Amino acid sequence: MPTDLTSKTATEATRCLYTLALGQAADPHAAITTQIAHSPTLVLDSPSAASDPVYPAVPPEERASARRTVEDAFRWCTTHFPVGTTSDVGGAGRPAVRNIDVRLTPPDIYLAASLAQMPGHILLGAPWPADCTYRLASLIAHETIHQRLFGREEHDSPVRPGSLGYSPWRRETRPGRLVWHAFWTFSCQFSLLTVALCDTETDALSEPSLLDFMATMPPRVEACFESLMQFDVAEQQELDRCRDALSYVKLGAARLTALPRFAEKLQEERLKTASEYHEWARLLLDGQESGPSSSPA
Repeated sequence: MPTDLTSKTATEATRCLYTLALGQAADPHAAITTQIAHSPTLVLDSPSAASDPVYPAVPPEERASARRTVEDAFRWCTTHFPVGTTSDVGGAGRPAVRNIDVRLTPPDIYLAASLAQMPGHILLGAPWPADCTYRLASLIAHETIHQRLFGREEHDSPVRPGSLGYSPWRRETRPGRLVWHAFWTFSCQFSLLTVALCDTETDALSEPSLLDFMATMPPRVEACFESLMQFDVAEQQELDRCRDALSYVKLGAARLTALPRFAEKLQEERLKTASEYHEWARLLLDGQESGPSSSPA
């Protein structure tokens, strides 16, 4: 566990989490690339509702507002989170996210997704019109970490091939690499949102349900870590990084418990996460759910 944990600001904790996610030592002074040469291309008019009735294109009357919100979210994210990758010829950083496909989602649903086969492309959705700058900024950070982890997997994955684990978000058995992805993406996403609430003067608290959303993450990040440990998903050095990262997540959660709504919701989510795990374990013991195996694939 980091020895100087409580002295870290939310911003420093976020940078430490980012560098740990890259497989490096925690660095509270990791560079933030604020001069992004190539802002992502936004696509708001595809696909049609007929081709994707669940997540169609943004309605024409909402596109201008949605574009401004996504651009503001990307700008705030790049100011507080290391999204820059290698420099281009001019010396400015290129974002890990180069294309954002913006969609319309059902009420109260926010969407983010990306694929290893499509580097730099992400899907981002909101129930437009929506006041969600910081929620979207955190989703951009979430997908940035997915992109970084895809790179780690290509180079030297710390995840045991064929491993399985418990996913507290899906409440089911999942491939170990996906549980590992969830641990890092949600850890960094939560930490960035603590920056909005603790280290900067923002109107983040005015975003509907943001505190409730944030409270869902720490218990499930911890459950991911327990799964990585229990089912021998990752090599020991990576588990040590995850343990350090979890310390920063817990620090952020502890700071936010000064907000009564967050404290109340966090306790509720802790109980819910534990109950869901016990139900999964019961089904596993009853043979109704395929479970993780500790033997190599």
